[in-house]
Amino acid sequence: MPGLDTAVGKSLNRFVHSRYFALCGGYGRPMARLPRSLLPDGIYHVTTRGVARTAIFLDDDDRRLFLSLLALAIRRYGWRCHAFCLMSNHYHLVVEATRAELSKGMQLLNGRYAELFNAKYRRSGHLFGDRFASRLIQSDSHLAHACAYVLANPIRAGLPAPGRLALERQPVRALRVAQTRHRKPLASQVVRP
Repeated sequence: MPGLDTAVGKSLNRFVHSRYFALCGGYGRPMARLPRSLLPDGIYHVTTRGVARTAIFLDDDDRRLFLSLLALAIRRYGWRCHAFCLMSNHYHLVVEATRAELSKGMQLLNGRYAELFNAKYRRSGHLFGDRFASRLIQSDSHLAHACAYVLANPIRAGLPAPGRLALERQPVRALRVAQTRHRKPLASQVVRP
């Protein structure tokens, strides 16, 4: 390790690698995620991607259906949505919820959307590639960064500037939702690339 005596650096390096190897269960990569039951209630950055990165939104009707199910989950499970972004093959949400209500809402959102999508396009099988990923937001600055990340997703993807495409050809919708429950919202913003 740079800046350390060679023997000390090698010893520390061996220790770090041995601890990592032990944590990884000997597979050279981290073990499975923690069970959601160990996570606290709070604000989460949630994302889900289509199986094999396939499209989960093929037209604006698909997006409208998804947004109506998102609104239902927000109402039914008492979520507070800080930001969201729908891309062609995945979506991001920043939501405040209890752990139990987050899981129930995601089951409604992903499960019902997949059923309706499969019926519409006469397909079967999984629409989403894995269970939803959720990262706990740990501070107000983390919340601000997570919302900025979600809203900048279309820009990072190189999607066209607002107004250049017809509505039905736009692959993304992102919205910073301002609500008044518990926490003062940062700002409202709509992005329509």
